[in-house]
Amino acid sequence: MKIRNSGRSLKGYNVSEVDEFLDELTIEYEKLYKENAELKTQMENNQKDLEHYRNVEHTLQNTLVMAQTTAEDIKKMAQRTS
Repeated sequence: MKIRNSGRSLKGYNVSEVDEFLDELTIEYEKLYKENAELKTQMENNQKDLEHYRNVEHTLQNTLVMAQTTAEDIKKMAQRTS
């Protein structure tokens, strides 16, 4: 921010410089606010995806256990019949 001695002053502050600073601050705040909202949305989506993949993992683990149990049962039956 450039400091100028021209313009109106109020108790040592240049009004136009203060207004310019506040405008810059507002722009930066709006950028950060939007970025924060986007990141919150992205985080919510990631949480949903994570829950979905945890459910898929759980289902796959159960399927694997069932397949192992079935394989063991088939081996036992095959041994009995031979």
